[in-house]
Amino acid sequence: MKIVSHKQAKLIPCLVFAIGIFSAVNALAHNTLVSSLPADKAVLHAAPTEIRLVFSDATYLVSLSVMNAEGIDVLQAFEPAPEGANSFTVDLPASLEQGLYHVSWAVVGDDTHRVPGEFSFSVNAEAE
Repeated sequence: MKIVSHKQAKLIPCLVFAIGIFSAVNALAHNTLVSSLPADKAVLHAAPTEIRLVFSDATYLVSLSVMNAEGIDVLQAFEPAPEGANSFTVDLPASLEQGLYHVSWAVVGDDTHRVPGEFSFSVNAEAE
């Protein structure tokens, strides 16, 4: 019983290679966080007034939360970005206390894939 011809067998490695290349290109197409302000694991002397996220490509910021150590989201009200952009700035309340903060975000690119991410920072008046 012959399942695959000799010519078909030669095409299999080419097909596997093409699928691998397509998958790698598709994976690279997702937006990545280039920088944030505050930076991940930053220890700040004073509370920041805003969160700034910069991405590799234009994207839509669809969710953002800034949780304090008690698990309370300190953002008053987050509205998803109506337009795509490479960077987003969201104001923080002036009353941030000392402590650890965990930022969670999610963006959606033109390919409609949701890409989540997170980072943390702390506010410590004694930091130098």
